[in-house]
Amino acid sequence: MTARRQAARLVVLSVAAYGYGYWAAGSRPFTAGADAFVAVAFAPVAVLGARAWMATPATARTGNASRPAMTVGRDRFLLVVVAALVVLEVGTYVAGVGHARHDFPTVSSIYDELARWRTLKAAFFAAWLALGYGLFRS
Repeated sequence: MTARRQAARLVVLSVAAYGYGYWAAGSRPFTAGADAFVAVAFAPVAVLGARAWMATPATARTGNASRPAMTVGRDRFLLVVVAALVVLEVGTYVAGVGHARHDFPTVSSIYDELARWRTLKAAFFAAWLALGYGLFRS
C-alpha cells in the first residue's frame, strides 16, 4: 500500500470513528443504548485486529522470531500510556480520599468534566477506539 493511500485510509477511518463517536456521545451512559454503541464499535476493531494478527507470521506471534523494532516500540509506547493512566487514576483517587474531589481530580473525573461537550466526548470515543485497536493489534 502506498504512503498516500495509507494516509487517505487513516483520514477516512479517523473521520468515521469521530462521526460514530459523535453519534454515540448522544447516548446516556450505562444504558442499553450506550452498551450497544460500545459493542458495535468493538466488532470492527476486533475484526481488524484479528486480521492484522493473522497476517503476522506464526513465528512472530509466538515470540520465536525477532519482532520488528517498530512493533516493539509501539507496544512499549502503548504499555507506557496505559500504565501512566492507571497510575494517575489510582494515585489521585487514593490521594483524594477524605478530601474534596476537585482537589485531586482523577482521569475519569477530568473526562466527566470534558464530556459535558458532545464534541469532546466524541473525540474521546474515537481515541478510545484507536487505543483499543492498537492494543488489540499488539
